[in-house]
Amino acid sequence: GNTAVAEDITSQVFLSVYQALPRYRHQERFAPWLFTIARNKIRDHYRRENHDISVDKDLPDPHGVDLLELASQTEQIDKLRTLVNALPEQQKELVLLRYVADLSFLDMAAVLKKREANVKKALYRVQEKLKDLMEDTHGPQ
Repeated sequence: GNTAVAEDITSQVFLSVYQALPRYRHQERFAPWLFTIARNKIRDHYRRENHDISVDKDLPDPHGVDLLELASQTEQIDKLRTLVNALPEQQKELVLLRYVADLSFLDMAAVLKKREANVKKALYRVQEKLKDLMEDTHGPQ
């Protein structure tokens, strides 16, 4: 939500990557290694600022969409965003890594230092929890 902060964190990430590059082991997957550095810089920033990380509010493009359908989708997206933001940090991180960062389960496992099967299982549990919470609020979809 803040361009200046995002640019500052991005520059810190690139500086850290540049400094750590000699220690990078080529048998490791590069994306999870890079993402771990970025994740740590973001966490450091939010710890210093005493803020929680939340899902951004990106609304769908209204061009060519029925306004009633858009209103319904926007309401559901807002509800889902609220539910995700209310999750415990570890569960929220699973959702963000998969659906915001678009990481594979293998890359998520590397970032989280967990087994791929455990990451899949944990994410599926979070998805079921969110589905149940959405249905409690809106009825079956």
